[in-house]
Amino acid sequence: MKFELCIDNIQSVQTASKAKVDRVELCSALAAGGLTPSYGLIKQALHFNNLSHHVMIRPRAGNFVFNQAEIEIMINDILIAKDLGVDGVVIGCLTENNDIDIQACKKLISAADSLEITFHRAFDLCQNPKTALAQIIDLGCTRLLTSGLKKTAWLGKENIAQLVQQSNGRIQI
Repeated sequence: MKFELCIDNIQSVQTASKAKVDRVELCSALAAGGLTPSYGLIKQALHFNNLSHHVMIRPRAGNFVFNQAEIEIMINDILIAKDLGVDGVVIGCLTENNDIDIQACKKLISAADSLEITFHRAFDLCQNPKTALAQIIDLGCTRLLTSGLKKTAWLGKENIAQLVQQSNGRIQI
């Protein structure tokens, strides 16, 4: 089992490094569900090379339905993160009906190229989680962040178990 922390400041990155955490998800505005972190935070965090660094790609708070301009912003943020040397990005795009926005995700994944792709908790808003999980796997995502469609992972533990079973080892949940 890997230990991952969602972090929004350099002091927490330092602590995670000392604590031998496996992976950090860098973001800003944790209270808003996490947004894309600053260039400076990403660059400083990469000095702690005993960590795997994954960057949240989300240009604003609110829903996960993004227009073309926001998708372009996310593509540029991915390119910057990739150029800096991160290990992966954390994405999640939905349609107005809270289904996976396949086309938007494909654009982001294409920009990420060889980076690991994590689909974030936007998944928990999907109306049909079985279909959504299959789509996320088909997109090539390596990891899914979920609380099992509930407020907390503890409350969603039965759903998480079902998702793990459905995934059959094709994605980390």
